[in-house]
Amino acid sequence: MAHVNSAALKYIRNHCPKIRVLILRSCFLTDKSISQLKHIPTLTELDLRDTEVTAAGVAQVLRNNPQLRTLLHPEVGRALQKMHSTKTWLVRMEKNLLFAPSVNYHLREVELELCTKDHCNMLAMVVLVCPHIERVRVEFDALISPQALLPLANLEKLSQLDVQCVSDGNRKHWEEHQSNSTTLFEGSIVPILKSHGSQLSTISLEGIAGVNMKILQDMCTRLVTLGLYYNWYLNGFFPLPEDLSVSKPFPALKRLLFGSNFGHDDFPALYLEWLLSNTNLEELSLSASPLFTDDLFTRVFANSLSFPHLHSLELAYCNVTPELIIEFLARCGRKSLRKLSICGPFVREQAPPAMCYIICEKLDVQIEAYSYSFVKIKKRIVRYKQDLSFVR
Repeated sequence: MAHVNSAALKYIRNHCPKIRVLILRSCFLTDKSISQLKHIPTLTELDLRDTEVTAAGVAQVLRNNPQLRTLLHPEVGRALQKMHSTKTWLVRMEKNLLFAPSVNYHLREVELELCTKDHCNMLAMVVLVCPHIERVRVEFDALISPQALLPLANLEKLSQLDVQCVSDGNRKHWEEHQSNSTTLFEGSIVPILKSHGSQLSTISLEGIAGVNMKILQDMCTRLVTLGLYYNWYLNGFFPLPEDLSVSKPFPALKRLLFGSNFGHDDFPALYLEWLLSNTNLEELSLSASPLFTDDLFTRVFANSLSFPHLHSLELAYCNVTPELIIEFLARCGRKSLRKLSICGPFVREQAPPAMCYIICEKLDVQIEAYSYSFVKIKKRIVRYKQDLSFVR
């Protein structure tokens, strides 16, 4: 919204004395306007993503509202570094890291951004002053040190980890990743899994090199949500039992998000089919991948009895035939499915027959059909959703 300014935030602060959650994502906010969010003791969750607020503005928010439990903005790490990196603080921290600082924030969920220009101790500083963090989302530059995320292993209550590579022109080629002696997965993520793998309920990896599925499967035994997008996987580390029907990977898994992989060979189709055979899945999201063939979709979706609890299905840039979607709706639409989302170049062929079937059969299913367009803003690729007219 373009008209959320200082006056609007001041009005919210004065007239909403019990406000707990404030989502200001994509609003035209600056550091000056955000200064109105001060001394709101009931506020526990604040979302400032995709705004003009800088690290200085985030520092103001933290200074005035230390009770916040969720603060979503990529500059949180830099704000904390800015607030606590004085010479006196550094001397004290280097002298003895065993004693906690006088400032102790209550943050449980944060969003961070790391690049080569950031101070090497920034993430350690965040962990030190925010020891109760449970949910972390990190966007990092592919050129950072493979050990850059190691401080996260010191978080005692970490339960959700989302790691994403967002670099653009400096992104390394996949062939370079294969020749590197140490990858970020091996240097940073594996130590985190060794410390907290058994307590992690959510892990999402995007653009990560050297992902070892055997380590994920062995250490993350209680995963409820697994997201894998645009990663490069180590060949030969996909443990498959002799009888795929006997045991299932990640037995507690309820939400699977799988996106494009590098090629046909680095992620075996048989392992993906084994993942999709999990009978506990409630949400399933599949985006364009060389693995997705008509044969795979037919085997997975033809028998919807394998998804008795599925209530959300998203197919992004997947060339699924309309007949297969209608067959899927006929089998599970009346039982559990509540949301069907389709996007990509095949939308106009897939969505109309599906919607006609939903209307004719009076199924209680919400259908979304849209295409994506990409715009580059401030070195970030922003994805915009454009609804198609026939859905309305």
